Amino acid sequence: MYKKTKFIRMRIKILQFFELIVLPIAIAAVIMLFLFGFAVNILGVRFSSPAQMITILVLIVIFIGGIIFELSRVIIKKILHYPTLDFFERLFKKLFKKWNWLMYM
Repeated sequence: MYKKTKFIRMRIKILQFFELIVLPIAIAAVIMLFLFGFAVNILGVRFSSPAQMITILVLIVIFIGGIIFELSRVIIKKILHYPTLDFFERLFKKLFKKWNWLMYM
């Protein structure tokens, strides 16, 4: 009996690890990659040396990446906690309430 609960608890810990650590890091990394590609290709950002590029990228990843990581963690928690349609329905209701309030001003 203890073996069954041990494996169930281990499975829950693994799922929580993926939910709270791995998925937000992956999403934040993809978003940061798109932002870097956007900055280099479309905006034409140039670096004078590889050291300058590495220091600027490290600072951006630390500050902006931390914010994106926390936001993606909150969004993943809400999506996995609620059924997906309920989450998006609530989100759109809040947006439309704010939009309607702005329309009547």
